[in-house]
Amino acid sequence: YDSTFIRAPFDGIVSDIFVEVGEYLVPGTPVYDIFSNNSLYVTARFDEMDAARMATSMKVRLKSDALPGRIIEGKVSWISPVVSTDVKASRGVEVHFELSGAEPDMRVGMTLEAEVVVNRKESVKYLPSAVILGKYGEKYVFIVDGNIIRKRVVETGLANWERTEILSGVSESDKVVIPLSSEELKDGMRINRKTLRRSTRF
Repeated sequence: YDSTFIRAPFDGIVSDIFVEVGEYLVPGTPVYDIFSNNSLYVTARFDEMDAARMATSMKVRLKSDALPGRIIEGKVSWISPVVSTDVKASRGVEVHFELSGAEPDMRVGMTLEAEVVVNRKESVKYLPSAVILGKYGEKYVFIVDGNIIRKRVVETGLANWERTEILSGVSESDKVVIPLSSEELKDGMRINRKTLRRSTRF
């Protein structure tokens, strides 16, 4: 009788069951998935060039569309020593993040965006990241020139979700337009009332 029970190796929550009542099993057959809220971690895959700049204990910020307005903090706990060549996933380096504290709203399988802090600078000029546009490596913004919108190529430095460092291309006196989409603005476009309501400065 005792051998008919399946005992978990640790306390946790059953997230999935792979068998049904009355089903015959053979040794080694997976029966269920179990996880513990005390051991949650985040896995992400980074480009090998970006991963080379990381080290364990670096701080990370995490956000999810399922948790709007929330920033979850953690740190890098493990960096794979190899570059993955799994044909089912993009080429890159797997990185694990440990959360700084208990996160009851986190769910196993949740999709997150990760931002690793690899460098810091003080007293820099920056713009909201939302105004920085670009294709094929060229970065640019749109500025107000009288009643015309002008495209201005910029050189950028450090960046995160909220801010991007500006090394050159615009000055503190320039008025930069916040676009609603990358296709909305064009060089030489005349300014209308809607555009003027969405602008920013350094």
